[in-house]
Amino acid sequence: MYTWVNKEGRNPTLNFKLDDNNVVELKDPTDTKYQLILTAGANQVATSGDILAGKSGKLVVPVLSQGETLTYHCLYHPTTMKGTVRVFP
Repeated sequence: MYTWVNKEGRNPTLNFKLDDNNVVELKDPTDTKYQLILTAGANQVATSGDILAGKSGKLVVPVLSQGETLTYHCLYHPTTMKGTVRVFP
């Protein structure tokens, strides 16, 4: 089962700063591709594009507004690679 992993654990809450350009650096150490998608409700806010096996990529997040409820997921593994985003001042 695939999950997003960082120093906080599996499928962690991502913390983004309000009114700032946030960037998520991604590395794919597996044998499959991924795509990180950030959404607000049904609207896509940002995407990393495909990150191929053994490669790196990034998700550039647009300036966010306070109070936005955001989530993230993988295009290819949406039921196991997903989480929430917190926007703070």
